[in-house]
Amino acid sequence: MTNIGKFINTLVTFFSNPIIGIVASITSIVCLPLSIYFYSAVKENRELTFYIHPVKTVLVKAHESSRLTIKFDNKDLNTDISTAQIAVWNNGKKSIKRGDVLRPLEIKIENNIPILDAQVIKTSRNNISNINLDKRHLKQGYVIVNWDILEQNDGGVLQLIYAGKPELNIYADGVIEGQNGINQIKLFKLIKSPSQQYNDIFTDRRSVGFMFIIMGGGFLTFIYFEKKKGRLLNDIKFCDIVTILFLAVITLLGLYSVLAPKSGLPPFDF
Repeated sequence: MTNIGKFINTLVTFFSNPIIGIVASITSIVCLPLSIYFYSAVKENRELTFYIHPVKTVLVKAHESSRLTIKFDNKDLNTDISTAQIAVWNNGKKSIKRGDVLRPLEIKIENNIPILDAQVIKTSRNNISNINLDKRHLKQGYVIVNWDILEQNDGGVLQLIYAGKPELNIYADGVIEGQNGINQIKLFKLIKSPSQQYNDIFTDRRSVGFMFIIMGGGFLTFIYFEKKKGRLLNDIKFCDIVTILFLAVITLLGLYSVLAPKSGLPPFDF
């Protein structure tokens, strides 16, 4: 047999090993999310994003204060007066300049409920971004947000006071060059009371404890029965496969913990 034939047989024998196949499969699984992550990490794009603070406050409850009268443009208001805070920022790596705004950003109240007042209460770098509000359309239920430039994580917090219930939806509308719609981050969990949060600590701790008991107990039970049958120490390949799969799971969990974003909330205090 020639040297080339021996070399080919060696390669065939090497890649026929089931452990090599498992390692190659695991490597492919790991490399796919890594390639997607690194592609997203180097890609520059604009991501104008807004987030509505989940806690909206009722300043005045209608028909519950007989001595307090609210007027707007010399007219009595007989509805709830609520306030909401909205964060707006650039979550992308590419800056958003005034010339990149094809249609101005509008913050709207559901059903065109009139906005009584709108203010920019906080900015990340106002001396550079120059975030300001166009308040000419407050009676129509929306306010226009303008700026000079928003670099990555630049933005601000708006406070709206409007004549309506806090359950009313708030929308953002506008067109930014190179971006398909304004991104909105929503909080899907309910805001819990301190006592509920205190009880959840013990619930989560017990859940994690049960999970480790099931995992550890199941693995120990498996080892016990395999050893009792005399197959555990003799079947070295099976042990290797179990070890590799276990390490692969741990590796993937570690990668997720390292690469997963910390939070989708605004990059400044809110």
